Amino acid sequence: MRAIALSLSLLAACGGAADDDPWAPFSPTLQDRVIGLVRQEAPPADPTNAFADRADAAALGQFLYFDPRLSAGFLRPDEPEAKDVSCATCHAGDLGFADGLALAVGQAEVSRNAPTVLNTAFNRWFFWDGRADSHWAQALGPLENPLEHGISREEVVAFVQDEPEVRAAYTSVFGQDPSAEPDPARVFVNVGKAIAAYERLLVTGDAPLDTFARAMSAGDTEAMSAALSPEAREGLALFVGEARCHFCHAGPNLTDLEFHNVGLSVEDDGLKDRRDGLAVVLSSPFNGVGAYSDDPTAGARKLANLQVYEEGDPEGDHLDGQFKTPNLRAVSLTAPYMHDGRFETLAEVLEHYNELPPQPLDGHREETLLPLDLGADELAALEAFLEEGLAAELPPASLLTAPDSPTP
Repeated sequence: MRAIALSLSLLAACGGAADDDPWAPFSPTLQDRVIGLVRQEAPPADPTNAFADRADAAALGQFLYFDPRLSAGFLRPDEPEAKDVSCATCHAGDLGFADGLALAVGQAEVSRNAPTVLNTAFNRWFFWDGRADSHWAQALGPLENPLEHGISREEVVAFVQDEPEVRAAYTSVFGQDPSAEPDPARVFVNVGKAIAAYERLLVTGDAPLDTFARAMSAGDTEAMSAALSPEAREGLALFVGEARCHFCHAGPNLTDLEFHNVGLSVEDDGLKDRRDGLAVVLSSPFNGVGAYSDDPTAGARKLANLQVYEEGDPEGDHLDGQFKTPNLRAVSLTAPYMHDGRFETLAEVLEHYNELPPQPLDGHREETLLPLDLGADELAALEAFLEEGLAAELPPASLLTAPDSPTP
């Protein structure tokens, strides 16, 4: 199949194809890069969560995800300013599992843009600063954050015990009535593991990019032409070529799963960047090596490199100003952009990379990051690819809203 693709691209270069030739922008090297973007069918396993792929855990998790009673508004009725907040408040199914705001708002405004939950099952680290190393650990953070759900782990445990249908579902999934758990924190953790089981299902289907890349691999010129418009194809060629987007936005989710300083000025807001996140994940009782992990050995393998980094750079200077590279599938649904939501549109994001401000005050910008100096037509083509080519199929409708029951 690869030989067919190369032959057709060479024919195009020699004038043997129509003017609207889908092969034209792609050298053999760029073809390889495009084919490498085809989405994964299933996320990697999470050995630290023994319930990650259980349907009953996911059903309970979906119920809890959309339940505003897991917040100060319900659990603290004597506090007049307390609000009803659910996970879906900031990660709504009809907004690409984001919220459309620059900075998320729970009990109050937080200091970060709410990233999409879509495709987070493929993540290696969680939160913009990577302060959690698993889906379930991430799910616990907002519950206790006074600016988000605004409750304590003790209140979470009491809620699970006091709500009959939740208690029954919990007992069925985890094999023990929550009131009989000798370590109440285990109930809190299991809530996170159930929510994580649901979030693992929030995986997008094919995007036009996938159809195009598979057709390219098969040498199917007609299918390539049908999959992407000429402008989006030009944008894709720039994405994997001259614009160098693929340096960080590589692989099936168009992210390298790591952290970079992309030249954005950063204020010290108490949870600043990867330096802070690294310290938190290494010390968290809910990390992959802790007592609540279902496979501390697997968790230790993930954290080992972080500990080496810590030893090699005890001050963590190289981490200043670094934030996680977001996945780009369905990216047109999740504006505003960047960790602080500073850019309202994809056009603004592209303009930032096209010009690049001087080195940021905080940290050192990625050395491979240079101004793109692209023309207006090229920027428009890149934007067309991001909007058209990555417009992925959303998960099934049954996963996008609150269920009637915490059981399958």
